[in-house]
Amino acid sequence: MAITQKWAMRISLLFLLLVLFFSCRTSVESTNPIKSETYISAFHEGVRLKLLGNYEEAVARFKKCLKEKPEDDASHFAIAQISLIKGDLEQAKYHTIQAATFDKSNLYYQIELGYMYRETGEHEKSALVFEEILSKRSTNSNYYFESALSWELSGNIKKAISVLNRLEENVGIQVEASLKKHVWFKGLMKIKEAEHELLKVLEIENNNQYVIATLVDFYLNSGQIELGMLQLNKLVELDPKNGTGLILLAQFEFERKNIEKCKGLYSKAILSESLMAEEVTEALNFFIHYTDKSSINSILTKVETYYGENDTIMMLTGDVYIENKEFGSAIKSYEKALSTNPGNYLIWERVLYHYYDFQKWKKLIEKGKEAIKTFPLKTVPYYMLSVSYNQTNQFILAQQYANDGLFTVVNDLVVKSDLQGQLAEAYFGQNRFSDAKKEYLKAIETGKKHNNDYLTFNFCLRLYEKKVYLDLALGLVEGLIEKNGTNFELLLLKADIFFVKEQFLEAKNIYKPLLQAMNNQLEDPIGRSQVSEKLGDSLARLNNIEEAMRYWREAARIGPGSDLLEKKILNEEYME
Repeated sequence: MAITQKWAMRISLLFLLLVLFFSCRTSVESTNPIKSETYISAFHEGVRLKLLGNYEEAVARFKKCLKEKPEDDASHFAIAQISLIKGDLEQAKYHTIQAATFDKSNLYYQIELGYMYRETGEHEKSALVFEEILSKRSTNSNYYFESALSWELSGNIKKAISVLNRLEENVGIQVEASLKKHVWFKGLMKIKEAEHELLKVLEIENNNQYVIATLVDFYLNSGQIELGMLQLNKLVELDPKNGTGLILLAQFEFERKNIEKCKGLYSKAILSESLMAEEVTEALNFFIHYTDKSSINSILTKVETYYGENDTIMMLTGDVYIENKEFGSAIKSYEKALSTNPGNYLIWERVLYHYYDFQKWKKLIEKGKEAIKTFPLKTVPYYMLSVSYNQTNQFILAQQYANDGLFTVVNDLVVKSDLQGQLAEAYFGQNRFSDAKKEYLKAIETGKKHNNDYLTFNFCLRLYEKKVYLDLALGLVEGLIEKNGTNFELLLLKADIFFVKEQFLEAKNIYKPLLQAMNNQLEDPIGRSQVSEKLGDSLARLNNIEEAMRYWREAARIGPGSDLLEKKILNEEYME
């Protein structure tokens, strides 16, 4: 068992006292025949060896002393202290008891015995030792607290309170004692007594901010809101930059729908420069909902000025900018947060997703690599790099990072299926169609318990574009339609697959009602133009050139079609 720093410091001090004490005793008692030269030499050598950290040899010397003089309190105490250092509580306790027994007048032995009983969990015995010290040897206030603590640990709160009451009778009101009793009375559900302990301190220390803050917390948690607010206002008057106090007052006014007053309090709170991240979040959330965009930006500027070195708060300001669609300012806040604390992974994710959302692939590659250096076991940076390299047609690198990312996945099946999808995309980019098919099917299977229809759709789209495994693509698309119902993109992809399979009648029978629905809505002219052209293509392949020309001309009228549309119209024939 390791000893605490407090124990270690006390042990060292006691050893020095032990050396001085023994030196005094041996000089006075040098004529005592009980203490031989052998004893004196062994004791001094034991002290020296202990100070050098040679505990085994030191104990051997002190035991030699005890062999000559079994009732020697100093040797017992020395062994107790070494045993404590070594974590041997049983031996430490035994020898402390022996020392205290053989020299009942030694205050230090009694004190250590009290601590020893506490260390071994014998709290009532510890309390009684300190009570004995108080009754006969010392009125030092520290021992009142030690006794009270031991009674508390024993579960006897009433006795703990009575000890501190005795302290107050002897020396007057003590802030620390009153605060302890306040906590204990609350635990005993004695609300009036708990309140009294704080109020009596304020009678003599009217401006004690800690006690006032404790009283505020007590009133608010016991449902005495008005009294809590009175004390809170007093606290803020004493300390106008008490951000937490201002936040609490703002909450109070908000509940009473005093929005303007609430706004002023939140503004003061932010200017206090003393808020925690969650308190800044609360203030910003208020301003988002109750002020205009320009006011928010002004508040954010102040937050950046006062909390610019707080990475968590800078991340929050970035989130607010995102909420306000101030994307340029958002990334500046995120980057500032990142420069302050590159070890905060949450900031990295925000930065990466920002560049991902805006398709800034070069920047995403740069930041993704930096993120992996700092967090080599996080999956998202690998995913971002695989996407970026696929989007920039660097398929070998996309394959590499997708594979590396898969090794970092533990239990997140969604991320795993997404990485498998990117690996499949990398294979498609390399025209490794068999590998791509295998990996996409794995991805779909991995994420089947989650809504990963987008992977299935992407897979079918890629099969259509590459004109491979078309029967598989058709089956998967029909499954998506059955699952999701009528969907423009799914129906269009199904028609496109039929067309590539040269099933022109089936393609036409889908294109035609799709176009009619789009014409009725009169939206998306580019889409209407493309569908109209595809319908014309299907009709042309069915040898219905006259009707095909009508839809080609309609496509040209609505909007830009394919590069071949004008040639189809000019030559009156389908062209690839």
